[in-house]
Amino acid sequence: MILIAASTLLIGLDSFLMHIASALQKKAIAFLGSVNPKLRLFNNNISIIQQKCERQHCYHNAFHYSQYPCELNLNIPKCTISSNEEVFKYIDNHLEVS
Repeated sequence: MILIAASTLLIGLDSFLMHIASALQKKAIAFLGSVNPKLRLFNNNISIIQQKCERQHCYHNAFHYSQYPCELNLNIPKCTISSNEEVFKYIDNHLEVS
């Protein structure tokens, strides 16, 4: 938690660490796959990277929490693919505001 508190920008998955960053009001970039960001308790300092998909937020269509296959039967779900350029754009935007 000390490392997050001392950070300028946290980049990571939707995880416990991202929720700690949110609680500490730290700037962060979160990768969300099939999770609906409206169901996360993030503050306005956290940007969400999530790709569009015709089965958007399918993770919340399931009854149990575990590893679910993509509902489109893709090896790598569309909602999880981001380009380096896109990620760097988010980083630049966060660091410019600092």
